[in-house]
Amino acid sequence: MSIFYYDRTLSAYEESFQWDQALSYLEALYHQQEDARILYSLVGFSWFYEIEGPHESKLHADDPNRSALGVWKKNLDLGERKASADPLFLFIAGYTLSLHGFLLGDPYEERGATYMRSCLALARDVFLRQLAENFLLNEHTKKYVAVQNGKAICEQLFCGSSLLDRYFWEIYGS
Repeated sequence: MSIFYYDRTLSAYEESFQWDQALSYLEALYHQQEDARILYSLVGFSWFYEIEGPHESKLHADDPNRSALGVWKKNLDLGERKASADPLFLFIAGYTLSLHGFLLGDPYEERGATYMRSCLALARDVFLRQLAENFLLNEHTKKYVAVQNGKAICEQLFCGSSLLDRYFWEIYGS
């Protein structure tokens, strides 16, 4: 099972590039059931829609209707309060902030590596530990080092159909 929540409604929103509606839908679901997978999805999808949404939809990055940045920040803060010891939250928060935390400014920009180190320290799942280890390794090397067992890792952690699952397959699965 993918670490991200994904269903037919989200699929329809992604297929029609309705990023705001997808995030609103996920937020409503989270308020109904406070499922950790939905929180991971809110952090991951809002980051992905902010960064990659314009490329996926072929729309301009300055589209005034997009609210993904605010959703990303709000759910990072929520995760900080409710899931600060959850390795999966720490992975997706650490990953997104390490790459684009500068968009949120201080103190978010500095949290990425800290979250990823915490993920590595707390994770019991071998594949999640490998991802965190690999991410931290690549953060300090000049030449990219591919993760070992990338395909098996993706089959376990990113086996859904979302654009974000596909993104991680492109990064780690080949």
